[in-house]
Amino acid sequence: MDEAQAGREFAALVAKEAATCLWFLRAPQSIQLHEPAATTALEAVVRHGNRQAWRRAKELQAWRSRHIK
Repeated sequence: MDEAQAGREFAALVAKEAATCLWFLRAPQSIQLHEPAATTALEAVVRHGNRQAWRRAKELQAWRSRHIK
C-alpha cells in the first residue's frame, strides 16, 4: 500500500466512523494520516468501532508505524 492509498483508506474510515467513534473530535474529516491527530482517531476507532472498523484501523496503525516517522 502506498501513501496515497493509505490516505484514501484513512479518509474513508474516518468518514464512515465519524458519527459513532469520532464524535468528540472537532473536524475529523480534516485529519490527514500523517498528522499526530490521526493516532487519536485510529485509537478511538479501535476502541469503539465494530470488528471491520477495528481491523482497518489496526492495519492503518501498522502502516503508520512503518512509514510515518
